[in-house]
Amino acid sequence: MSIRKARKGAFAAGFRSVFELKVNTWMKEEGINAPYEPCKLEYTVPSSNHKYTPDWKVGNIVYEGKGYFAASDRKKMLHIIESNPDLTIRMLFQNAQAKINKRSKTSYANWCDKFEIEWCDFRDKEKLLEWLKPKGRKKKV
Repeated sequence: MSIRKARKGAFAAGFRSVFELKVNTWMKEEGINAPYEPCKLEYTVPSSNHKYTPDWKVGNIVYEGKGYFAASDRKKMLHIIESNPDLTIRMLFQNAQAKINKRSKTSYANWCDKFEIEWCDFRDKEKLLEWLKPKGRKKKV
């Protein structure tokens, strides 16, 4: 399937990216009930108010999936975290070792570590299940 068709399919299914559709599909297969973009959270950029729609939210934990983590998104996440101290924000990356830009040695994972933001690579399914499934809960058959 071409990238264009995959994007169209993801958008038609109500997702903003193919990666978010892939993560959501995997969660459902694992029996995880985490509604996609379930709410809007307010956050403040100095001198202006904004709204942010998290990709997934389970209890007081917000999960944001990123294939590409642009500088503007990194800045926004810091504002969101500062504006919502009662929530835990966790980043889910398609590739946590991707660099924040072509000339940088800093990966998405390094950036999160610097700001003490929990992160996981989508390829690390064990950690994802640990994050998303309460202890003792079995996979639906």
